[in-house]
Amino acid sequence: MKERCSSFSFIHRTGRFCNLLNRFILVGLTLAFPLGYCFAIERLIQVTNGAAQPGEETAIFLKMNEGQLYAGGNFWIDYNPQALSIVDVQKTALTTDFILTKGFPKPGRLSIAMASTEGLAAAANADLAIIKIQVLAGAPANSLLSMTFVDAYWFDENSVRHTYLGDNGLVFAGNTVPSETPLQLQVGSDEAEAGTTAALSMTLSLAEGASSVRGTLHFDPSLLLNPTLSLAGDLPGWQESHSVSNERLTFALSGTANLAGTGERILAECEFDVSSSAGAGTHIAVELEQPAVANVNDFGFYVEPVHGEILIADPTAQPTATPTPRTNSLADFNTDGQVDERDLMEFVSTWHQEGDTK
Repeated sequence: MKERCSSFSFIHRTGRFCNLLNRFILVGLTLAFPLGYCFAIERLIQVTNGAAQPGEETAIFLKMNEGQLYAGGNFWIDYNPQALSIVDVQKTALTTDFILTKGFPKPGRLSIAMASTEGLAAAANADLAIIKIQVLAGAPANSLLSMTFVDAYWFDENSVRHTYLGDNGLVFAGNTVPSETPLQLQVGSDEAEAGTTAALSMTLSLAEGASSVRGTLHFDPSLLLNPTLSLAGDLPGWQESHSVSNERLTFALSGTANLAGTGERILAECEFDVSSSAGAGTHIAVELEQPAVANVNDFGFYVEPVHGEILIADPTAQPTATPTPRTNSLADFNTDGQVDERDLMEFVSTWHQEGDTK
């Protein structure tokens, strides 16, 4: 259900031109001074991935997964100014009737404001703007550079403000555009015998921009007992809290600053006591429900869950023998997979033995 803020209801009485004017004033002001609005209709906003050699330019897109009713918005995106330069921000064929402005509130932060008199018609995967960037000559070759949302929201044609979930972009300093893989919160897997302890790591596939992670682990309480959760050791300043209720462990991890880095990051480890009644060969699922990732501004990122499992090992199983490597060489007399002085000694020894029997 849409929720309208009464403090801006005057906009609806002043006609289409004033609607645009007031919306653009609001959009422009909030580039520097975020205001308190009402929130509704959560959608996904994405900076697409790109690639360019150091010293060259490329273009990426500001894209909305569903553009219907979109009549304007504000976007703040952080990047590394030592490695990237914003050349220009332009409208697309879909937003030619929009007013668009860009700004740089501080080094390494791009702000974009858009406004129109009417909302877009139904438009899945709507390209809202083109962001032209240059990978600076000093950027390390083959490095991954992030384009990370600080905050973003959009307005419909009634000037009601709505929230987004962000999907951050990556720029490769080279020729290959990174795949458009969504952010993932991954629960690992482990193998343990019945009556022992199993440990599952919790990993964020892209650390950049995250300062809080929440979710719920769903497990079989008849097979997995006494669940505990602890933070990874390399997260100074972070805190964790969790609660257990029957078959679910609900957790919250948070820090005072956003994480940095375009690689994955282990955040925590969850341990379970495996029931002595768990049968060997059983796969016990540990499902991740309702994952949520946000930055220090409480702006949320789109994240997909990756479930984990525990395989119950058979303590009586014999290890599989490693087959002896072979080189298929006639000179490999001792069949150890190598031809060396030991083969010569084997040949001489065998030759003497055969000579003694004659």
